[in-house]
Amino acid sequence: MKKALILILTFSLLFTYGCTKLENFKQSSNPSNNQMPIQGSSGTNKPEAEDDSSTVSSIENPFFFKNDISQMNYKGKFLFNTDEFIEKDTVLHINEIINLENGKVYELKLDSTNDIPNERLNLGYFYVQQDKIYKIEHNQENLNKLKEGEEIPDNSVIVCQEKELKDELNENERGWHHYVKVNGDIREYHAYNNLTSTGYYETFIWEKDKGLIQYRSGYGAERDSIELNLINDQKESEASQVQKNSTQVNSFNYINDKFKFSLEFPESWKGKYFITENEFGIIVNYNTEVGKEKNIWFFGIGVKKASEWLENGGDFTEKICEQNGLVYYAIFPTQANFDMNLENEKTEAEEFMNLNNGSINIIKSLKVIE
Repeated sequence: MKKALILILTFSLLFTYGCTKLENFKQSSNPSNNQMPIQGSSGTNKPEAEDDSSTVSSIENPFFFKNDISQMNYKGKFLFNTDEFIEKDTVLHINEIINLENGKVYELKLDSTNDIPNERLNLGYFYVQQDKIYKIEHNQENLNKLKEGEEIPDNSVIVCQEKELKDELNENERGWHHYVKVNGDIREYHAYNNLTSTGYYETFIWEKDKGLIQYRSGYGAERDSIELNLINDQKESEASQVQKNSTQVNSFNYINDKFKFSLEFPESWKGKYFITENEFGIIVNYNTEVGKEKNIWFFGIGVKKASEWLENGGDFTEKICEQNGLVYYAIFPTQANFDMNLENEKTEAEEFMNLNNGSINIIKSLKVIE
């Protein structure tokens, strides 16, 4: 029997967020909200009843990104379906998935890029402990193993640790090679398959207090290859990217006269969303047959008096700004139900996630209308 896959949404934001108030907000707009499962306030697929601060990790690994970093900018080189490398700046999103007693699980994913398959843009799940970083195969079964008992899934590999990790195979022995080299504040993980001349290879290079500074992967003869190099001046890169986007991407405004704010949507969102309004604010919904049938949505914007927001929802919603005694805040779903066994839903799931990568920029564009 085919099973529907629940697509877990993790938002790479400049702030952390909670979803406890999510259900009331959405149901005011659409009573049939049972299609969108609501998770605990940590946004980590852990039921609220199980939330116990004593089991939540505050561990940091000096070779991974700091806890307050949700994205980093890289110089990218890509070789897909062409004979020449495409060089362009790109963003790596660092999405926290689960917070466990002995560490945290993150997903590292690049911005969508034309002609590059989505599965190659996803670098995988990473279980970050205080002294080790594991790369874990990207599937729901592995996440469940970690959530249920912090069991390291099969086929996981250590990609960073304090001490050197030697290759279990001799240099010329055929098979899967993987090892970790130590060089001062640098840790290099190398893996390659020499069973064939077109075998897969992958390299992660981590630097203490910086995180991932270089990444390479691909197949023999540099086929379908990706190379990333961390941009040291992140602020300059972000400013350059904003300028590039403002000149190359047309946008259009949404104005809400009732709640007195505007949002700026990129041209790529035209026809892909519709907005419903309720007594608290708005919900931005996915405008497809599947999206409407399953109540799939991107985000919501709410407005409350500052005193009410602090009393009723301040701990569980994300404050965008405060003006004229009102708080403008954002809420997010944690899941969207797509049946990945159906081709049309799989296609829509990919489109939804690509669009959803831009949600934070739309929210940040909010302006209060005087």
